[in-house]
Amino acid sequence: MNRAFTLIELLVVVAIIGILAAVGVTTFGGFQEKAKISATKANHKTVVKYFANIITLCSLGRSENGVIEYWSYPQCKLGKTHCNEQTDVAWFQVAFSNKFACQYKNAYNGNEPFAYSYPQRSNSPTPSVVGRMHISTAWPKENTVTIKTKWGNGTNEIMSDTISQN
Repeated sequence: MNRAFTLIELLVVVAIIGILAAVGVTTFGGFQEKAKISATKANHKTVVKYFANIITLCSLGRSENGVIEYWSYPQCKLGKTHCNEQTDVAWFQVAFSNKFACQYKNAYNGNEPFAYSYPQRSNSPTPSVVGRMHISTAWPKENTVTIKTKWGNGTNEIMSDTISQN
């Protein structure tokens, strides 16, 4: 007696596998998009906290051993300098935009950095590329750093924080 699967049985199994694969692919795509959004938002929050902490420490003249690390971009070379109560927001913008350009990548495009330094006093520091952050100074007012991150394609899908230097 020959024990084998019939053609109909094999076709039913292939059809079931095809249906499961189609459902799995669409579900997985949704997870990837949510993960990119979450990563972009988490990066934004990390940058905002870092800026706020360093600006406060420098304003108080209390950075660790008086030394602040900064990065050059695109070489991503680490350097060290001192900050104090006279260090202005423009210095923070350049030094830390480079830091986050070197250390964080755009969740939507791993070939480009997450953060970009944006021109001072720009009235439009909002990024146009999804997953990108712009850091600008003196906008909307003097002695401020404005950090904006575009996390989606919609016009309202932007995170924005402004940090003031006292």
